[in-house]
Amino acid sequence: MKNTHNKPLELNKSRNSFVELLRIICIFGIILMHKNGFMMRSATEVPEILWVMFVNIFNFESSFLMMVSAYYGNPRASRSRLLKLWLMVLFYCYLKIVITFLTTNDSFANLHLGSLARMAFPITSGESWFAAGYILIWLLAPYLENLLDNITKAEFLMLISIMAFFFTIMPTFTTYGIISSSGKDVGTLLLFYLIGRYLKKYKTYNTQKLSQCIFLFVLGISSQLALNGIFLYFYRTVLSRTELIVLPFSGDHSFLELLLSIGLLGIATKISFHNRIINIIGKHIFGVLLAEGIVYIPFNLFSSYNEMPFGTRYILVIICYVIITMAAGLIIDIIRSSSFSCLENFVIDKSKKIAAKYYEHISS
Repeated sequence: MKNTHNKPLELNKSRNSFVELLRIICIFGIILMHKNGFMMRSATEVPEILWVMFVNIFNFESSFLMMVSAYYGNPRASRSRLLKLWLMVLFYCYLKIVITFLTTNDSFANLHLGSLARMAFPITSGESWFAAGYILIWLLAPYLENLLDNITKAEFLMLISIMAFFFTIMPTFTTYGIISSSGKDVGTLLLFYLIGRYLKKYKTYNTQKLSQCIFLFVLGISSQLALNGIFLYFYRTVLSRTELIVLPFSGDHSFLELLLSIGLLGIATKISFHNRIINIIGKHIFGVLLAEGIVYIPFNLFSSYNEMPFGTRYILVIICYVIITMAAGLIIDIIRSSSFSCLENFVIDKSKKIAAKYYEHISS
């Protein structure tokens, strides 16, 4: 296993397993938040509240994943991988429908054709807001890149600053902002995409040391915990509101996500190693996230974990639950990719031919 420090990585030379490991941890954190979400309303004691605050640190992960994709990705690359992602989202959306109807008393007759049609376009269906935003941004990536190539560094930074104000700073401190009702909207994901492209284009991490990136990441976490603690104390003691845990500095649009994501990406550019198993898991990790909704663990210990008293046993059970869910999702996605690869290649090939004819038509 080879390690390198304080040296920016070139994506085309090797697949950095440290980046893949971070992506795996990100998905672990996202699923952990999903499984632990009920405690946002039920936590009352200090240990429970501290656990919720810790778990919700992972809320920055989707922004970080977008930034990683922008930093290491090629905006002008072939759309084949994007189309594969689209087909993956469709597979899990429709599989979830089938499983739901097979395991409940619902009838397929109750499902509207309009709902099925909307799911064919994850950008509008809302079935997976991260996949929707990711697909839309990367569809527009080549055109965005042309625009970014024609603005100065100062203009690029000003664009990021304006978007950061409206999509992170304002929503953090007020109830106003250009935000969605659930998850991160396309605008917020676009902000992190632009930050990733800025850091890549101007080689910002070349002048930064590993210690500086670690400091920025730790500063983001400590600031988040401290500010959330102060706000929650005020919320519960001064305002006497105890029905819900409110963590504005860990929200979907918190400005502290900028510090966490930029710091962690900087760390990823300084550390490199290669591990085949990690790379294989990383290849399927997005499928693991999409498969979460169809994974059923047939053990009472896991199905009733939310009724357990909080303590060490609860923490160990929910962590095991997340790991088993991810392992099951990994197996499902490996089976999906190997079983439908021929169909995917056929659809991609036909789509390329249709796109080529369309471009030929509009160019003539």
